[in-house]
Amino acid sequence: MLRYRKIFLITFIWIPFLVFCEREKAEAFIFFDLPLPFNESANIVVTDNMKLFSERQFVTLVKKGFPKNKDDKEQYLFIKSLYLMEDWIHVIYYGKLYDKKSFLYPYIAFYTFRAYMKRKLYSDGFQFYQKEKTALSKMPFPDEISEVYEETIANLNLPGYSKDLGLYYFKRYQADPKNKKDLLKSILLGEKDAVRILDLKNYKRLIPKNQLEKTARICEKFNTSVAISIYKDLRNWKQTGFLYFKEKDYKNALKYLPKDSFEASCSRLAIRKHSQKDLILLGKNLEESYPLLANYLIEKEDFEKLYLLLLKKYRPGYLRDLVFGLMRDKKYYKILQYLQELEKASLSLEERLLLNYWLGYLLILDGKNEKGTLLLKHNAVYYPYYFYGWQAYNILQNKEEIQNEWKKEFSQNLEKMSPYIEKMDKIHFDMEDEYSLFFVVIGEINKGFQLLKNKYSTLNQFYFFFIRLFRDMGRTDLAAYYSDLFYTMIQKQCDNALFYKNLFHELFPLKYSESLKTAQKEMGIESFTLASVIRQESVFYPTAVSWVGARGLMQLMPKTAAPILKALTKRNLIKNTNLFEPHTNILSGAYHLKWLYQSLYKDIAFPYQDILALASYNGGHVRIQKHYQSFPENPDIVFLIETIPMAETREYVKKVLFYKEIYTALYQ
Repeated sequence: MLRYRKIFLITFIWIPFLVFCEREKAEAFIFFDLPLPFNESANIVVTDNMKLFSERQFVTLVKKGFPKNKDDKEQYLFIKSLYLMEDWIHVIYYGKLYDKKSFLYPYIAFYTFRAYMKRKLYSDGFQFYQKEKTALSKMPFPDEISEVYEETIANLNLPGYSKDLGLYYFKRYQADPKNKKDLLKSILLGEKDAVRILDLKNYKRLIPKNQLEKTARICEKFNTSVAISIYKDLRNWKQTGFLYFKEKDYKNALKYLPKDSFEASCSRLAIRKHSQKDLILLGKNLEESYPLLANYLIEKEDFEKLYLLLLKKYRPGYLRDLVFGLMRDKKYYKILQYLQELEKASLSLEERLLLNYWLGYLLILDGKNEKGTLLLKHNAVYYPYYFYGWQAYNILQNKEEIQNEWKKEFSQNLEKMSPYIEKMDKIHFDMEDEYSLFFVVIGEINKGFQLLKNKYSTLNQFYFFFIRLFRDMGRTDLAAYYSDLFYTMIQKQCDNALFYKNLFHELFPLKYSESLKTAQKEMGIESFTLASVIRQESVFYPTAVSWVGARGLMQLMPKTAAPILKALTKRNLIKNTNLFEPHTNILSGAYHLKWLYQSLYKDIAFPYQDILALASYNGGHVRIQKHYQSFPENPDIVFLIETIPMAETREYVKKVLFYKEIYTALYQ
């Protein structure tokens, strides 16, 4: 009797209940707080910091269940949440319930179509595609749809699929990994994903001997280690050596390359076991050997030959090494001579400004004031927002004349810019398409971009809209990002266009003034210095997290912050220890800067103290102290900054010091 009761319970209660849960009730599904991928395949990179709608909000939406009202946006968010959590069954089920007349239905149709593919319901997915082809054609990302469609067709093995035969065989292999013939076919057809699967163990079992050479040629692009191993088996030593050279494994390259070959000479120079013959051979082929030769000369501190190399065939990136290498040896006349010769070279903008600054500076020291002043003035008037433009302004005496030039330049450019500004000032948020704003708010920024690009005729209007939108949403980091893009666009249309005042405030926002004042009072660090650090670290975005785990406005590492938070709590300066809380983060960052100023650089004069403290904040104090100790007392400020050994820290110091000037001018 008991046995029949169990059968009855299983057959008529438990099985129907499970089916009901699976097909009807999304609320019965156990959801996990998974990381949500927001990048929707567009033409810009969307970082984690651009998420506007949090993961927990998506989870909460799902737990509430499918919205019974007919709000298409709420229903979209519910289905999108299921999609991000990879709950494909419920995406398919609720996708069918969605209003097909809604503006958002093409997106829902795409999620449903992809869900069929993810569940390997290829036949049903193909039928759904045929039925909803019109809706899917309205999607702004046709490449994604075609990718899903091709995968569906390939798995159905339907006739007529011949767009990419290598991909077709690879998909078949993925569906049935025991079918090695399909994997071999896809490899020989050059399918990159199939080639990457090969390793040093399985290629010998998989690839027949008569196909080894062909496979090696294909592997050269996508799987170099296997290509090298195959060439070794085939005793093709020259190609083996060439691939080692290509991978910059110079020691192994020399074992296989012919001794008289160009690649062998390059390899010997790279490991510093070269001869004079090697240098002569490399000098005849500068296209290939230029970086190796230049780096060798810099390491050897043979700046005369580096200059001759630059004069013979100029390549960007080495002028800086030439100038500061000679400056360490105090060979100022040689720098002057070399820079005058290199003035005619085709330099990048940054290198041109560097050359103008040092050439002008040295000409003035040599008594040639007129030409030197002209070069410095060019930097200061036309490029005040670059490091060497700002430094040129600092050392020139007649600052009033430069300011008058700025006003003249500004008024001329304002006339050129006025048509753009007038158009942009007319843009309001009463958008023709409310869904663009909806996508932006929930974090699917690229979808909003695609819709807005259809609305605005110029990129200037497009960027200006986002400056205002993100500012009003409190996302100062994104407002500054689009301000920068906007300025770049204006520069292309108006030569040397200057910012107008409102745009400056978008590029250099100032928030949390009370916390900054408290930090200045308690820690003795200027509020504009702190604002400049925040502008560089997080652009005033309080929940920013770097790839190494630094947190908040001033990007503090949790280990660095732990003792600081204890000290601040004892002094009752903070209410909690959460680094994402703006007041806590600002006080903690200011405390750390105070320690750098007072403990390490207390006896050092201004402005060296600023430079060293900021460099230590970014790059660590040990290396910066060693760097400063290698200089005589009171070195040239620009030379001190430009010779900081870490490139990232060097640029960091330049930007923060410049931002401080701007914040002081804007908000004092």
